Amino acid sequence: DSAYRCITAALNLLQALDINTALQYANKMEPNCPEPLLSTIGSIYAAKGNAEFAPFFEKNWDKVKGFGAFDFFGQYVQLVRIMPEMQMTLAIDNLKKIATDDQSPLKRFAVTNSLYRWKKEITKTADEESETDTNNSLLVDKLNQIIAHIISKESNNQLLNYYRNF
Repeated sequence: DSAYRCITAALNLLQALDINTALQYANKMEPNCPEPLLSTIGSIYAAKGNAEFAPFFEKNWDKVKGFGAFDFFGQYVQLVRIMPEMQMTLAIDNLKKIATDDQSPLKRFAVTNSLYRWKKEITKTADEESETDTNNSLLVDKLNQIIAHIISKESNNQLLNYYRNF
């Protein structure tokens, strides 16, 4: 555990100083990435801002545990946002499946929260710009429908209480 904390600290510092070098190390660690490092490597990939790193998240979302799911899925959504439309639709459908089917309430909430925050950011940006962007409007509608579907499928009372704030 302490070794992972040291590696995490080193990668975070490296990311702040030189994202390209951090990316090289992340790429080396990716094939056998242990669960404690998933969010750290995901953070480097999300910071790089290239949807080509999405498969890392897709291969590892079954491994992520506990509160690390919030960072992990938040980072994945950052990449989903820049995907081409067809790839984005598939990714959103996968997230919807996790948010409704996963055994971990924390993971379901982390995914739903990431989708909600994305929707909220799109809405805020549209309000600030005072422009109606048809694509953003359609995406907000789609995210609203997905979030409503997720909430309708949820049976955990604690999560339902959290979802009331959505």
